[in-house]
Amino acid sequence: MSTYKKPESKNKNGQQQKTKTKEMDEEIRVLSRIPRSPLANPNKRPATSPLSAVHEETGIRDLLLEINANIKSLDTRMSKIEDKVDTWKGVVDERLEKIESVLEHQVEKLQPAQLEENFGQLHNNLDFLRGKIDALESYSRRSNLVFKGIQEDIKESWEKTEEKAIAEVKSHLDMEPKSIARAHRVGTRGKGPRPIIVKFESEKERRGILFNRTKFKGSEVFVDEDYTKEIRQNRYHLLQEAKKCR
Repeated sequence: MSTYKKPESKNKNGQQQKTKTKEMDEEIRVLSRIPRSPLANPNKRPATSPLSAVHEETGIRDLLLEINANIKSLDTRMSKIEDKVDTWKGVVDERLEKIESVLEHQVEKLQPAQLEENFGQLHNNLDFLRGKIDALESYSRRSNLVFKGIQEDIKESWEKTEEKAIAEVKSHLDMEPKSIARAHRVGTRGKGPRPIIVKFESEKERRGILFNRTKFKGSEVFVDEDYTKEIRQNRYHLLQEAKKCR
């Protein structure tokens, strides 16, 4: 009777697998004994040392001290400016008080007679200035003649006004003026025609018309010098006095 024998190849393979398993277990035990470092957290800030924290706190304290010093310096400057303003205000007020005192003293010195004399001098000066102004105005009118009584159109141009003045001179004096610089009406519109101011460039021609103005008698046209308002008033008063003396 034959006995069954287990194949040797299978036994050898089993022994080899057991040997490999033991080696792997040994490696695992060795690796497990090695200390492992923790994984880095990207969101976690690195811990600062106590020395760096002290430096940061010292910097903040120095900055606050500097700001406080600047504020104190500004306060000092503002205080000095306010002191200067108060000083200047006091000086100005003092000077104003002195001026008021001097004026009051001068007014008290003036007597009624002196005031009347001063007003008289001012009045004389005013009359003198009025005379000067009237003389200048008369000088500016020396080349003019006034034509009164010439009919006026509703919408009359300067050219038409000049033509009417020339036509009246030609009609009454048998001459045509050639040196008229301009002619225009003056005054506000009323019932009658407004006067015409005619400026001549030739004094000879102007005087020729003025000296022959008597030839306008019998018509509605009257020719006269271009007097100022003050001179016209004086001539009117003289004429009234002359009529009373007749």
